[in-house]
Amino acid sequence: MNRFALASLLLVSLAPLGCGTEADLAAGDEPAEASETSDAGDGKADGFLGATAAAVPRVMTRSASGSSIVVGFDRAVTAEELPLASIKVEVVRLQGTSFRKSNVLQRAALSADRKTLTMTLTEPLRSGTAYYTRGTWKRCVTLPLIGRRCTSFRAEFGEVVVTRSAATVVNGSVLAPVTVSSARPRRRSLDGESQVSAVAIDGPLAAPPVAAAGPGTFRVRSMTPIEESEANTRDLRSIQVVFEGGTIDCAAIPPGLDGFRLYSRSPDLGAQQLMYQDPTAPNPSDFFYKGDLRCQEQENRLIFTTPGRLFGDVQYMVQAHVASKQGDQLDIEKAFYTERPGIRVSATRVENHYGTHDTCDSDGFFGSDNYCDVYVTSGIATGQTTQTARIPDTGDFSGMRYFPTDATNGARPLQPVKVLFQQDAPIGVALLAWLYAGAPAVAVEWRLLHASLQIFGFFGVLIVGVAHHLFARFTGRVTARSALTHPVLALLLAALALRVAGTWGGVPAAVLAGAALQALGFLVFSGWVWRCLDPPPLGPLRRHLAASSGWIAAACLCETFLRWRAVNAGLAVPPLDSMRAVHSMALLGGVIGWVSGVLLRAGPMFLPRWNVPASLARALPWMLGLGAALAAAGEWAGVGRAARLGELVVLGSVAAMLIAGGVLRQAGGMLPMVSRSAPESRIFRLAVASLGAAVVGAAAGVGTAWGGGEAHLLTDAVRHLVAVGFLTAVAIAMTFRLIPVLEGRELPWPQLRAVALWALVAGVVLRTAEILLGLGWAGMAPAVALSGLFVLAAVLCAGANLLGAVVRRN
Repeated sequence: MNRFALASLLLVSLAPLGCGTEADLAAGDEPAEASETSDAGDGKADGFLGATAAAVPRVMTRSASGSSIVVGFDRAVTAEELPLASIKVEVVRLQGTSFRKSNVLQRAALSADRKTLTMTLTEPLRSGTAYYTRGTWKRCVTLPLIGRRCTSFRAEFGEVVVTRSAATVVNGSVLAPVTVSSARPRRRSLDGESQVSAVAIDGPLAAPPVAAAGPGTFRVRSMTPIEESEANTRDLRSIQVVFEGGTIDCAAIPPGLDGFRLYSRSPDLGAQQLMYQDPTAPNPSDFFYKGDLRCQEQENRLIFTTPGRLFGDVQYMVQAHVASKQGDQLDIEKAFYTERPGIRVSATRVENHYGTHDTCDSDGFFGSDNYCDVYVTSGIATGQTTQTARIPDTGDFSGMRYFPTDATNGARPLQPVKVLFQQDAPIGVALLAWLYAGAPAVAVEWRLLHASLQIFGFFGVLIVGVAHHLFARFTGRVTARSALTHPVLALLLAALALRVAGTWGGVPAAVLAGAALQALGFLVFSGWVWRCLDPPPLGPLRRHLAASSGWIAAACLCETFLRWRAVNAGLAVPPLDSMRAVHSMALLGGVIGWVSGVLLRAGPMFLPRWNVPASLARALPWMLGLGAALAAAGEWAGVGRAARLGELVVLGSVAAMLIAGGVLRQAGGMLPMVSRSAPESRIFRLAVASLGAAVVGAAAGVGTAWGGGEAHLLTDAVRHLVAVGFLTAVAIAMTFRLIPVLEGRELPWPQLRAVALWALVAGVVLRTAEILLGLGWAGMAPAVALSGLFVLAAVLCAGANLLGAVVRRN
């Protein structure tokens, strides 16, 4: 048990730092990036109270040769402005059916005059490869009475794409020498401006590897679109490759991915496309349809029909392995580029969230039912230009009600939609996304990792470990490891390692493997639960806890299927609605089911007169299952009403159990453990209070959803009240309470209980304060971002006592 508990406490120490919001999870894409633009004039920027900052350096020159890329700036830069440790040269390559981003930078160095940055790579420059040069730019100012302050921005030195002269690979030999024709920085540089001039490259390149075969003249005559062509339409319907010097042998083309494939090379690892003819999905109506390949021997050509629209401003690679009827083997690797799209931002609806009954032309002390006349001024800034729009163009929206209480009369649909910003040409810069504290938004993969670490890594592993001790006391047997203890622990730890490594390295297949191992581990654990609780008097508890364990296993199985489908479709993550359904199954049906099941049996540990009616105890697992299924189905189908109702059913059932069991009854004025451990009882009371607040919030969410509105912040606050305020608080209180029981010794540092209590209070209060942001309290934003640190401190307090107790025993 100690190993399970230590592992879970260490893992959850990572999870609170990523506390995301419902709005975060709706983002879906990696965050956009932005670069500072240089200031005009004398190179100095006016700052607050006379502070000055140097202008952002511009990238003036680029060159490359051998295994080096060199960037020249318009002025000298300091080590403080451009930390060399932050420099990266990233490439995106296809490995099997997964895309992998890697940093090929070996070292970076500034010249003596500090105007030239040389990036030495770990490999020679390869033709057809895009190198994305990245770094961090720090803009520093000196403030009176405060001192030196720096702000970090993401820097981009351009995308260098290496091309070669048209050489033909025949039977493993290159007929024409591979030479470098140009390298093109396609994206914006450090100063935010797009640089498109060609850069001369000297020296040979490493040729792409090809398979060896016999002599012959079989070669590619032409390709449509033309190799290395730019600005190809995103609606490209087919790729055509025509051969000469022999007749193509259609029967010798390998099936599926090995015969012909078209894939993207975008710097955004989560936005890639992999297309080929999948023998299991040959029809365009098939869910996994990835394209169609036709081989025409008479015309001596291959035609690949794409399954849909291509991404914009992306390099696409065509790879094929073909043979001629004369016995020649030919490997093809050619690239082309799609056009850079423009951007349009539109408003579809206006909602009135201003005030309540005492606003909107109020004419009395107690308010009135008067309506509001509303108009909206909006604007979007892109870093290069700003466009504003008035909605409506003239006049106002009269008769607007308060949207949260009257969604029908509190909103005005815009038909046609109102275009706020439009630019047909590429804007050349990215829009900026921010979290509460002003830091760049976290990629969706990391937000999903945060949820899985908290649910499966912390609660799941802790459940498995604690079960060994609790079941021994429930059945009157000796505490002992079973034959499955170490295998299950190995499966769960390996699964968590794969999840973290896969997210860190951008390998979706590793995250898929982690979900599969977790599913296997929790399935085995579910069977063990059923076998251990075999005494007849424990029948209801046996069914309750086995079903709760099954919910966790089912959630992992569902995630395994979703991630397998996403990997096969070339996606980094599954649809977020379906992932919310997975987390609802595990949290509402699994973790809450386990906590409630244990409290049914172990409630007297906290309450001396604990007595839940037998009818309620028997109905509880059915109510939890109904609520979890309803919430998961609602999330999966995008039906907010069903999801919110399912959450309320689960939370209301647990609250009813606590009230019926006696949580509000007095017993001599105190809980039995209060006389021994007041901080632990206070942590438990915090958990009960958080659950009560979550029930109220869930009820409000149901009312809002069934009234036609949306309450993303409220829903997110309820989830964190449950996960942090209720479940984490119960876990910490149980840890402090069970250490003396299970280890037979006092807590090593009992004073940390008070620290954990107040850290939890601060974390819960700040995390749920996000609701105030929806009411216009923007100043609360940085405080919300700090909540994870307080929860982390509380977990570390419990973890330190557990670790200290284990070390002292050993």
